Amino acid sequence: VCQEDAPIRRLKWGTASLIARAPVTPIVLPIIHHGFEKVMPENYAFGRRPPVPLWNQEIKIVIGGPMEFNLPELREMALSQSRDSSASSGRWPRTILGGLDEAAQKCLYMT
Repeated sequence: VCQEDAPIRRLKWGTASLIARAPVTPIVLPIIHHGFEKVMPENYAFGRRPPVPLWNQEIKIVIGGPMEFNLPELREMALSQSRDSSASSGRWPRTILGGLDEAAQKCLYMT
């Protein structure tokens, strides 16, 4: 996902979902890359991509420190925070591993 040149604001919800549903809690290694839009620009010539990747372009790759999660503690925190919020959009799965409802899932993923 293309984002402005700034520190990572948060993990994407899909990433949070993969972490929450994993049978063993994974260690996440955040990686950011900048510059690939210069290697294969969308509008290179006549509104098309170049036929081959452009060379001699600057690409930056930043690898962050490993992130470990205490999922049981995060689930408990999500459940306690979600008790105040009962809004439901109907688009989220009703329950996931651990029996979290929609509001709890949203709290867990944001946390």
